Amino acid sequence: TDQISVQRYLTAKSLPEAQKSLWFKLIITVPIVMVFYLMGAVLYAFYQSHPELLPTDLKQPDRIMPHFVVHELPHGVPGMLIAAIFAATMSTVSSGINALTTASMMDFYRRSMHGNADPDRMLQLSRRLTAFYGALAMAVAFLMPKLGTLVEATNRIMGLLGGPLLGVFLLGMLTKRANAQGTL
Repeated sequence: TDQISVQRYLTAKSLPEAQKSLWFKLIITVPIVMVFYLMGAVLYAFYQSHPELLPTDLKQPDRIMPHFVVHELPHGVPGMLIAAIFAATMSTVSSGINALTTASMMDFYRRSMHGNADPDRMLQLSRRLTAFYGALAMAVAFLMPKLGTLVEATNRIMGLLGGPLLGVFLLGMLTKRANAQGTL
């Protein structure tokens, strides 16, 4: 049900290529998630064995990783890590904004025009939508500290949107009687 993943699968040349892409994503994602969990366990063990290095002025527990990177890693590594985080963030955010714009253009605007939309007008509108979704993403980023830690915020957002999204996805897969108005 992930729009970004579905968009990638739909660009595959064949069903076997899309399936191969899905398996590749799984093979890559599982070890990365394991590394994230292992990183938390390593940080916990590090500060258990070196309690004098544990900062006492951190306001949120998920700031321990940036503190560790800045104060414990050798010079140069924090800069490379920050550059990698920015690159990954820009890649993910641009994919998400592109997916939102594409879905808005193809599923809403083009359908309302009954397929007779002017290509130049669609291009201009897609640029405006991209800017709008980018501004919306920045506004949401400023609201994130009010939602608690990163894990709490992710769980709240996914809890709010994940169930309905899965319901719509399953409705489309399991029945032919559903229509757009009923699903909405």
